[in-house]
Amino acid sequence: MANRVVKSQEPLIASEHERARLKEQRKEEQRKRQSDSLEEARLYLIQDNPVQAVEVAFRTLQSSATVFGENSIELMPVYFLLADANLKLGRQKKAEEFLVSAKWNLLKHQPSSTEAAAEGGSEGAVPQSVLSNLQSRLHKSFGTLFTELGRYDEALKEITENIYLESLAKGPEHYSLCKSYFIMGRIFQLKDRPLEAEACYLQVPSIWRKYLEAPEELARINVVEMEESKSDFQHILEFQTAQNHGEETDETIFVSKAFSDLEDAIIAKRDKRRLSDEYEDSEGM
Repeated sequence: MANRVVKSQEPLIASEHERARLKEQRKEEQRKRQSDSLEEARLYLIQDNPVQAVEVAFRTLQSSATVFGENSIELMPVYFLLADANLKLGRQKKAEEFLVSAKWNLLKHQPSSTEAAAEGGSEGAVPQSVLSNLQSRLHKSFGTLFTELGRYDEALKEITENIYLESLAKGPEHYSLCKSYFIMGRIFQLKDRPLEAEACYLQVPSIWRKYLEAPEELARINVVEMEESKSDFQHILEFQTAQNHGEETDETIFVSKAFSDLEDAIIAKRDKRRLSDEYEDSEGM
């Protein structure tokens, strides 16, 4: 008598409530995986390895789209990172495609959007504060893209809008504005307007100085975000050196000191994180 193969059945989920709970649990797990993957990709960008950053981010895009859906708001940070990485590779057209996808995605979630209304319910509603932050980030990304394309007036318009929205949401001296002021400085530098460029560039150490002098505020900042500012500081110092023909000025001293303190803070934060990881490993043995 032939053996019959009994197919295993998926366990029946008892209720709608339980299905919803498991779905939300799966989303939370994916949010954590996405956050970790994007931090890994950002580190690759810092290490000047955009190819690896694209690979990590694209895998994340695929897995997050499967869990959250292809039109989900959760995909926005992945689009931004893919745009940044492709710009580093000189693939402006590809970067623009990801930003257009991000823009289209964001439009779908606006309160006036037909698709957003069709989603209905509190689960589909995205808080206005989240939408505003994403809109601000989109302006920053387009500003960066247009700068690389030599469309400086459009770039300046985008960055100005980004600074306005981000200042409203987080305050005019939030550390996240450092990148925006740096991009604006680059635009003025490329337009051969050195006085405006330096005024924007000096906003970067001025803002960081306030955080470097407030340890409790600095502790809240991810070390990767601090690392991302290092190349901006280096560019600013090179610009100042060229402008001042190698002479040391009060401005160059100010920037150099802020840069040195930022590097020290990064080292301290990384050492603290390493010791914490080692302690957790020893506890788990």
